[in-house]
Amino acid sequence: MPRFDVNFADPKKFFYPGETIIGNIVIKLDSAINCKKISLKFKGKSHVRWTTGSGDDKKTHWNTEEYFKNSITLVAALPPDSEITLHPGEFSYPFQFQLPSNLPPSVEAPIVTGNIQYYMKIKIDVDSWRLKSDIEEKIPFKVVASPVDLNQTRNLLEPAAATEEKFLCCLCCQSGPIRLVGRIQKQAYYLGDQIIFSFELDNKETDKPLRKIEARLIERFTFISNTGRTSEHEHAKSSVQLSEGVPPRGEDTWNNVTLNIPTNIIPSFNNCKCMRLEYYFIVNVDIESAFDPKVSFPITISSGPQMVQPVIQPPFIPGNVMPPAPGMVYPPPTTSYPPMPPTGYPPATGYPQPAGYPPATITQQPEVWNPDLPPPAYPIEEKK
Repeated sequence: MPRFDVNFADPKKFFYPGETIIGNIVIKLDSAINCKKISLKFKGKSHVRWTTGSGDDKKTHWNTEEYFKNSITLVAALPPDSEITLHPGEFSYPFQFQLPSNLPPSVEAPIVTGNIQYYMKIKIDVDSWRLKSDIEEKIPFKVVASPVDLNQTRNLLEPAAATEEKFLCCLCCQSGPIRLVGRIQKQAYYLGDQIIFSFELDNKETDKPLRKIEARLIERFTFISNTGRTSEHEHAKSSVQLSEGVPPRGEDTWNNVTLNIPTNIIPSFNNCKCMRLEYYFIVNVDIESAFDPKVSFPITISSGPQMVQPVIQPPFIPGNVMPPAPGMVYPPPTTSYPPMPPTGYPPATGYPQPAGYPPATITQQPEVWNPDLPPPAYPIEEKK
């Protein structure tokens, strides 16, 4: 069976919306096979699915969105009803594909069924009684959120404050309130930034000891079904403990405390109809046998405004290319390649471009290849 690799020209191994993916597909053969053509499909989609209820009341909620689905032919037999013989060896086919500009970032959610996936699929249309189906290989790639200059959102760079009061017990036994006051210096951050905040806790009106006081960065995914139903999933991404407790009739204040924002989380986004991602900064007070009071701030997290640096392309190094048989189109052993579709090539037949997203652009094959770059390793589970 053939073995496939992809060598991306850009060593960073991820791509921004609107960026052009450049690379080479490498096919390695231990034995000869006959085929009609070799094609490469690019696809981006999102999918969510969850259930509610049980038994007869169990319901499944789902949604899906397709961003692009484009197919190009790397090499084909001519005339179409003839064959190409691929002999043992290594074959390299350059490709170039421009991503649409308004894409959400890649998302893999291991706890619940929800993801945003991007991948390319190599397909060899075989013509052999030994093989019952065509040969296919899926190669995922990662799309990250476009860098944002937060200086363009001045309102999010202003300080914010929040207060909360909590009464304990009820009616004649009521005591309190417990008062919480939180302040943050701004409401928008880059990956790797620090949230600088202050917090005041007033427990002078109760005889209840307050336990752990903790600040946390909360990631909230909201899944959206095709009927509009939502499902929220929260995870703490970073935390810092302020105190192990405040005694009855006591109070405490913390000034200019910092909480680190991880660099490996997904930035906020809301340009996907299946899900959105929001972040909240909260300070929580643990009270025994009572609902814990907290102050909460919605915040925006973005990737930095760094510029995407152009990549200096190495010269193309062709693989072992066999001479063409009569009546076949095959890549010659030079730097001349079969023509690619022109810019603006429409999706393959049967794959309509979804509404609301600009079509991906396929341009002429470049003469680039870097054999030292491995393919990405982002596991993808196909959702049907």
